[in-house]
Amino acid sequence: LWETHRRELESGWFNSTIQRTTSAASKWQRMNQLLTTRFKLTTALGNAGHCPKAVPLIDEALQLIEARLPALIVEKTEVDPNDGDEMKALTESEMQLGRNKAYLLVAKSRCATNLATMGQVAVLAVHASPHLPFAQDHVNSVSSLMEEARRTSGLAPEKVGISFAKNPDG
Repeated sequence: LWETHRRELESGWFNSTIQRTTSAASKWQRMNQLLTTRFKLTTALGNAGHCPKAVPLIDEALQLIEARLPALIVEKTEVDPNDGDEMKALTESEMQLGRNKAYLLVAKSRCATNLATMGQVAVLAVHASPHLPFAQDHVNSVSSLMEEARRTSGLAPEKVGISFAKNPDG
């Protein structure tokens, strides 16, 4: 997954594909596809204990979303009001950007080094896509962890470190 993703980004295929599309919505759909791949890649890296590799990729994707979202909003205002299909597609792309942002923030939360940061980033994920069950479930899980840590150790969440341990069988 890592190699395929890296090759696609480095090849310029993404940019040339976007330049050849006639629909603004097609450009955003392609960007969302790449962001979904980035989420899968960073989740796999995090699950394998490679958060130091995953976090910069997550941050890069989040910066891309923040940089490009204003352009999508402008494009929505420039769509012909009689073109309901294009408006619907752009609106869906905007919602998908929010979902991708939430997914990436969950992946980043899972790579946090302390419980307080994990919780803060989990809340940001819910704000990015309030109706996404994946983000809701994650923030609920983190809240339970924080409560359990307070109850059993008496430590503040920022004092509770998080690390990754592999199973003995790899």
